[in-house]
Amino acid sequence: MTKLFILGITGYVGGDTVYAFTQAHPEWEMTALVRSTDKGAAVAKEYPAIKLVYGDLDNGDLLADESSKADIVLQLADADNLGTLPADTHVYDDWDGRVDLYARTPPNPYHKPADLAVTHAGQRVDGAVRCALVTPPAIYGTGRGPCHRHSMLGHAQVRIILTEGAGCLLGDGGNIWNVLHVSDVGALLILLVEAAVQGGGKADWDHDAYYLCEAGEMKQREMVEPMAKEAARMGLIASPELKTITRERANEIVPYGEILMGSTSRGRSIRARRRLGWEPKGRSWAEELPDLIETVAREMGLWKSHAQKAAGR
Repeated sequence: MTKLFILGITGYVGGDTVYAFTQAHPEWEMTALVRSTDKGAAVAKEYPAIKLVYGDLDNGDLLADESSKADIVLQLADADNLGTLPADTHVYDDWDGRVDLYARTPPNPYHKPADLAVTHAGQRVDGAVRCALVTPPAIYGTGRGPCHRHSMLGHAQVRIILTEGAGCLLGDGGNIWNVLHVSDVGALLILLVEAAVQGGGKADWDHDAYYLCEAGEMKQREMVEPMAKEAARMGLIASPELKTITRERANEIVPYGEILMGSTSRGRSIRARRRLGWEPKGRSWAEELPDLIETVAREMGLWKSHAQKAAGR
């Protein structure tokens, strides 16, 4: 029986991925790391067959012990290290441009230390461990996990819109992000794990195993315009007009607001398509907006139920 050790099951991507795994391969034996009994209870309610161990990413001995018992380890937990970086407008790919991904400058982009640790792991143990990196873009869509069900980017954009009462841009909103539905990340990970179970399959591993995943690009303006229209349709803002705000104001409303609203991240997913036959199939950005906007409005105390509206409250 294939044994998986999963880190990040309570997160947005991790939760949705585990849901996809349980649907596609209920025969896999899964163990998951959780930080607290509250989180553990939420996971156990949805997935009673998953074994839980309690700790965090700083519990090195625990992680080593559980990893040694597993055939495959999935690190789906948060690995961000946000900081101030100069703009990078280069369009990377994971095939001909793979070397650029490892050598990219500056020397400390968000995930590079973790990326290098993973890609070097197999080399340090003479191939006894085979590794792969999956790098998603701006992820959207309602997740199917037990805890966090919306992305940081979409959540932040809606919060800024509802706070300012308008669709908000930094500059002209021309900065570009690749986008992908959260379910498509899990679909790629299933294909990769299935290849691993087969002894490697057609997948690339170790230094060649850098898998970008995306379903095209969107400018910031193209993301914000339908958000503002939907928020106005739902009666949460007066009109769908767009306006420009400062970086400082964006940061006041949400952490890292200027990065979430003003940065550019572009790539091409070639390896997953060629090696694994992966193709994104998730719903569009616009189709996912009503649920996202309602969720954020409820959190902000702005959502009125049908009964409240009928009563004029």
